[in-house]
Amino acid sequence: MTARWRRELGRIDDAGPAPSVFQRAKEGSTLPRELGDPPRRGPGTRVLAIVVALAVFGAVGVFVWSGFEGGTSPSPKPPAEATAKTKTHEYFIRFPAEPQEVAGRPVQSARVVATTNLPEGTRVSEDTPSTGSCCPQVANGRIVVTSDNESCYGLVGEIGNAPPYTVTITVQPVYPGAIPGPGNFHIPPQPRSVFRLLGKRFQHLKGPQIRHTREGNELVASATYSWAKPQCGGPLPLFGGPNCPHTHLGQLQADTLSGAMEEIIGAISQARMCEFWNTDLAPATQDGVTWASFSDQWRHWFLEPPKDFSGKPGATWEDVGLAWREMNQSGLRRFVEITHHGAPLLRLEVDAMPGYCPSRHCGPNVVPFWGVASWTFA
Repeated sequence: MTARWRRELGRIDDAGPAPSVFQRAKEGSTLPRELGDPPRRGPGTRVLAIVVALAVFGAVGVFVWSGFEGGTSPSPKPPAEATAKTKTHEYFIRFPAEPQEVAGRPVQSARVVATTNLPEGTRVSEDTPSTGSCCPQVANGRIVVTSDNESCYGLVGEIGNAPPYTVTITVQPVYPGAIPGPGNFHIPPQPRSVFRLLGKRFQHLKGPQIRHTREGNELVASATYSWAKPQCGGPLPLFGGPNCPHTHLGQLQADTLSGAMEEIIGAISQARMCEFWNTDLAPATQDGVTWASFSDQWRHWFLEPPKDFSGKPGATWEDVGLAWREMNQSGLRRFVEITHHGAPLLRLEVDAMPGYCPSRHCGPNVVPFWGVASWTFA
C-alpha cells in the first residue's frame, strides 16, 4: 500500500463520520431541524457537503468505496508490443495524455481513463488529491479515476488556484482488511482468477512499474495533470447559474444569532449566493426580489472591485479577517455589521422568526428559524 494510505489508516482508527455529513445529506428535505440535531455546516466550512461521499472520513482525509464507470465500453486492443509483453507476464497501466472534463458536476471535475493489460477483475486502489478509493476492479481493460478541483470550494480570492494534481493507481495482492466505520466494512480480496494468473504474492507480476514489498509484488503507476483554464469555470463557480432554482433546501436554522451568522458569513465568504438566496433570506424578502435582480447586485459587489478573502490553505472565514458584531436590536430584528480586517463590509438586518414553520413538522424541539431581511453594501 502507499505511504499515504498507511498514514491515513493509522489516523482513522478512532475516527467516525462528522455529524455535518449526515445533516448535509438531508438538505432538500422540508423537515425542520430539531434541537440536538447537528447544525447545517456548509457555510463557514471549507468544503460544501454537496458530495457527501467525499466527507465520510473528513477528520482524516477522504477514503471512498467506489466502482468503475463505463463498464460497457468495448475492450481496447493493446498495441503489438503490449501483446508481446503479456506473454512474458509484463503488465502495465498507461495513462492518457490529457484527462476528460466532466460536465454536469457542481465543481470542476476531470476523468482519467487508463488502459491496462492486467487480468479482468483485478482490484486496484486509486489516490488523487480529492479522493482515495479501494478497491474497484479492472473492467474491459480500463481503469477510470475521477477527481474534483477542491479549490472551487475555496474562499473568494483563492478559488481556481489549484496546482497540478497527481493520479496514482496501485495494484497489490492484499489490501488492508477493513475500513473503520459503520458496519466495519471489509475489503473484498483479489479474485481467485487473478491469483491463478499472478500468483498468491503476485510473483508473476513483472514489468518496469513493479515494486517488491514484504507482501509481494505490486504495480504502481502515476500521472500528473493540470486543470483546464479558467479553473472552476470562472471567478465565482458556486455563485449560482443564470436561473437559480428554488431547491427548497429549508430555512436558515440556528440556536442563536451567532450560529445564524456563522452560516450567513460562510455562504458569503465562498460566494454561494444561490444557496444564500434559497436558504438564508427571510421568506418575505425572497418573495420580493427575483434571482436575476439579487444576483446582479451581489455579483457586482463581489467583482467590482474584486473581493479577496483568501488565506493560508484550509483557512476559514474567521482566519482571514472576517468578523461580525451586533449593532442594535428592535424587537425580533437584529442589526449586524460584517467587517473584513476591521473595515466595514456589509450591514444586514436579520430577523428571528419564532412563529415560522415551513411544514407541519414543527414540534416544540425545532431549532429556531432566522432570515436575512435586508442588506446594505459598505
